[in-house]
Amino acid sequence: VGNGYARPSFANNKTTWTTAAAGALSNAIEMAFAAATGPWGTVTYFGIFDALTGGNLLATGILGTPKVIDDGDTAKFAVGDLDITLD
Repeated sequence: VGNGYARPSFANNKTTWTTAAAGALSNAIEMAFAAATGPWGTVTYFGIFDALTGGNLLATGILGTPKVIDDGDTAKFAVGDLDITLD
């Protein structure tokens, strides 16, 4: 990890996430990382952690479409793009 990568922090509340129904919710706001200062490569998975570094992995999933992040790009999830279902 490098080239400007850092986990962004988002509150766990009804402003950030839709109301869960049947174990499913999605992001209610755009979720963006800081701009890459060099290439990150191809991103194929996402993870949700309870800390900015270390911490516990709470959820993970595969992206529907892999995304290449190059120098200057901003990785982000538009509103409703991050759908999470927990069993």
